[in-house]
Amino acid sequence: MDRRERSAGALGSGLQPEEVLLPAAIVALMVILGLVGLLTPPGGPVTLPTAPMIWLALFLFQLPTLVVVDRFLRRHATGWVEGFGLTRIPPGGRVLWILGSVAFCVSSLLLVHLGVHRLLREWGGEPQLQASVQALQQGSLWLKLTIAFSAVVFAPLVEEPLFRGILYPVVRQGPWGGRAVALVGTSVLFGIAHGNVGTLLPLTLFGAYQCWLYDRTKNLGVCILNHAGFNAVFVALTLTQKT
Repeated sequence: MDRRERSAGALGSGLQPEEVLLPAAIVALMVILGLVGLLTPPGGPVTLPTAPMIWLALFLFQLPTLVVVDRFLRRHATGWVEGFGLTRIPPGGRVLWILGSVAFCVSSLLLVHLGVHRLLREWGGEPQLQASVQALQQGSLWLKLTIAFSAVVFAPLVEEPLFRGILYPVVRQGPWGGRAVALVGTSVLFGIAHGNVGTLLPLTLFGAYQCWLYDRTKNLGVCILNHAGFNAVFVALTLTQKT
């Protein structure tokens, strides 16, 4: 197959489940850690991350994950640009997609997030903020900058190739499902991986939107930039909130 034919969607064609074992294992680890967070009783002490912990995670987990994705693409005779369709939308169209997507995601999912928190309070529970959010509100300037860098740069670069670039096309092409199963399944896993009850529904919906966006644009770069913009807005909103 010509390298130029290996664009988003084409990458998933012909892939076998055993070919994605390592990326799937990384997703499974993220989901397991997220389940631990979801099942932890609320109200208990929360261990806030430190800047050294975050940088250690970047070097020991996120950077190696990018290497795994790169090797996965190379095994299929393609690279990031061809395999994830990074040139499929003209620059002007890409900018419009990003601005519109970020505005839509932030406005709609913020309403969902507030609605979930309100329901939790009405049911007698006090929603517990993610540790990273608490650290953004209470930490030092260096810690805040570290979390912002991780959320805006590394989280989209790691999560989008794993969930939307590899896992979603493989499940969609597999015999066990189709587009609907792939969209719902990978989105739920994405929400669980973040390990917070209050953000489970909003992030699951965000994951579903990202799958739709990838199908619509055939360009994972749009999803990465949309994810980065989405996280940047929420980091900014968190930093402006009074503790």
